[in-house]
Amino acid sequence: LNFFGSLITEMISGIYFAVFLPRHVEPNERCISPPSDLAPSFAKMAGMFRRELTNAKEVAIRKTQDGIPAAHALVTEDRIDDLRLLVQEQGQLVLLTRDSFGWLPSHVAGRRGSFSALQYIAEEHGGLGLATKSSHGITPAHCAARGGFVACLHLLVEHEGSAILTVEDNEGWSPAHSAARGGHVSVLEFIVEQLGKWVLQATSSRPKLEMLATKYGHKDVLRFLDEQERGQSSPERVIDIDLRQFL
Repeated sequence: LNFFGSLITEMISGIYFAVFLPRHVEPNERCISPPSDLAPSFAKMAGMFRRELTNAKEVAIRKTQDGIPAAHALVTEDRIDDLRLLVQEQGQLVLLTRDSFGWLPSHVAGRRGSFSALQYIAEEHGGLGLATKSSHGITPAHCAARGGFVACLHLLVEHEGSAILTVEDNEGWSPAHSAARGGHVSVLEFIVEQLGKWVLQATSSRPKLEMLATKYGHKDVLRFLDEQERGQSSPERVIDIDLRQFL
């Protein structure tokens, strides 16, 4: 890697100039040994090199054994500093690498609830991949809703807009369906707060949320949906959505 090459070059140069390069000595002047305070600097640089090399080896081994892209592995472990280093070395395309499920690192971050990874992608890379669909039509919002991570959904909405909560996957599931499947009432409450109760209604292309809640035994979700249905209905909000931006 370029990083390791430059680090090794810097270390060798520092040692050479400080230790091996003869110092010009004026007449009657005693030759002075290299300053002793250089030793801690060399030790620190060597420690940094060993640490980065170890991290790189760990990622390489994991990728070889499990077939997991390096960025996905780092997001899984919430190693954002190492992810930042990987992107610096290999470029932003790392964030658009897909795993065997067609997921980007942003999907993994949503499913794992890695707020720091989503924040890093949003703030330092313009939200690259935060609204991208997987091969099954799943967005990072679906993943976050499935895991019950409201803070991650909030960040996605702040960056991509509330329309991200209306996108359907290849089976017609919206993030609300993912939340019902996972049994996360707090996520459904957040989605209703953002879009209104209409998002809970079934359509010809979407399965009923009640069916999912019943199938997976989420009584608290059934109770929430019943309360929403019996309560005063909220006026539907008109949202102008260009679905092509999520393709």
